[in-house]
Amino acid sequence: MKLRSDKVRALNAVIACDDDVLYWGEYRQIRPVRDTLQGMGRVFYGDQDGIWTTYGNAKIADPASFEALLPAGPSRYCNSASGYQCGYGRDANQAYYFDEATSTKHASVIRACKAPDELEVVGGVYARDRKNVYAEGRILKGADAASFERLNAKFARDKNGIWYVGYLVIKSEDLLEPVELM
Repeated sequence: MKLRSDKVRALNAVIACDDDVLYWGEYRQIRPVRDTLQGMGRVFYGDQDGIWTTYGNAKIADPASFEALLPAGPSRYCNSASGYQCGYGRDANQAYYFDEATSTKHASVIRACKAPDELEVVGGVYARDRKNVYAEGRILKGADAASFERLNAKFARDKNGIWYVGYLVIKSEDLLEPVELM
């Protein structure tokens, strides 16, 4: 890394910069460096002029109103919290999902989320609004938003049963007794 020690600042746990250079971990980024840049959770950073992900411009429609929804969590493609991360965010009009395990530079728009101000992170790859549950930014068909809860990075449950990364793997009628997953 080549950062000026008298000018270095950390934007979050993985991003550091000085007046000229920005690093995401040990990788130098070709991005603008401005005093207004701030870390937004683990997977986003930026300011009112633009939001970026690990790989490039997140293509957020309204960066000035963008907020990362925390906490970001491990992607389903990694086996530890230090590997690929994923996260949700929103601006005034749209909700977004980004997963570092994909090669996509930008965040995906969650078109099914009609009320981004209601979107909340359940944890890991899961989020919900009043109407829907989302896994990796896609509607989890058949999931109950009111009773949905995360059990760990990949498992969740609701009144319908046990879910694994977006798939109902055990229906509630097939459960013999309450299951607690660690």
